[in-house]
Amino acid sequence: MAGIARQIFTNQTENGNSLTFTTNGKIYVKISGDFHNATIEFQSKTNNSNDDFTSTGDTAITTPSQVAVNYSPGMIYRLSLTGVHAQTEINAFVTV
Repeated sequence: MAGIARQIFTNQTENGNSLTFTTNGKIYVKISGDFHNATIEFQSKTNNSNDDFTSTGDTAITTPSQVAVNYSPGMIYRLSLTGVHAQTEINAFVTV
C-alpha cells in the first residue's frame, strides 16, 4: 500500500529546514521549484532529545528531482535548504 505524500517545504524562499519525518525503510521525495544555485541536503538524528541533526552523506540536490532512498527506522529526518537567492522557491513532498 502506498503512503500518503506530505508537503515538507511550501514555497520555501529562505535558507532553512523542512518539517521532520520518520520512515520504516524507503522514502520517496519529490522536490520542485526554482533552485537558482540553492542546495538541499538530507539530514538525520536519533530520537534522543540531546542529539543534533547532521548530514546523511547523500548527494546534495540542486535541481528539481524525484528520489527514493533507503533509511533506517527509528531515525528522524529533514531537508536542509541553503544558498537561497532572491528567485529561489522550493516545494518538497515526502512519502514514507
